[in-house]
Amino acid sequence: MDTRLELDERGTKYAVETFEVRIKNRSDTPLRVTRITLTFDGDEEKTTPKDELVVPPNQTETADIHWDWIHPDQNSVTIDVRSDGETVATADVTISMP
Repeated sequence: MDTRLELDERGTKYAVETFEVRIKNRSDTPLRVTRITLTFDGDEEKTTPKDELVVPPNQTETADIHWDWIHPDQNSVTIDVRSDGETVATADVTISMP
């Protein structure tokens, strides 16, 4: 799983311009992504709004994560990609402020 996070400074916090997760399905069956969760700095897990996504076998698809703000005290995020309640991919991302 690859991530892309682009931020724009807006006063005391950062607007999320782009937040994408590229998901590779290494199996022979389609992978239905039903939920993406974010956990900032080990705090409470948050579910992100997202569009429905099915990753075909042996293919890669990009999921757009709809998130508005990153605060200056948020240094890392754990991203969990889930299919029908089961975690299928996890990434720990260090947040770099512009």
